[in-house]
Amino acid sequence: SYYGYFGGGYIPGLTALSNIERLDFSTENRSNSPGTLVPVRALLAATSSSSYAYFGSGVGGGTATNTVNRLDFSNETIVATTPISFAKRGLTAVSNSN
Repeated sequence: SYYGYFGGGYIPGLTALSNIERLDFSTENRSNSPGTLVPVRALLAATSSSSYAYFGSGVGGGTATNTVNRLDFSNETIVATTPISFAKRGLTAVSNSN
């Protein structure tokens, strides 16, 4: 199967989120990925390679962060990686085939 992943976000009037949801493209069924983003955050960006997804920056608890979490597609584990240059929110991301 092939999957898409959605991470973080914000519920208006409540809080920023840490969950990552997986969408199975063949069935369009949604499930929770076993890992979460640390720290919780909204207004983040994501990009991917063929092996990993990267969720970067964003804001949680009113504070911007420079944290980057990497999701390993092969086993759905999430780890913190090298942070981006400085804390920011509302950024965008792209990737190339290299």
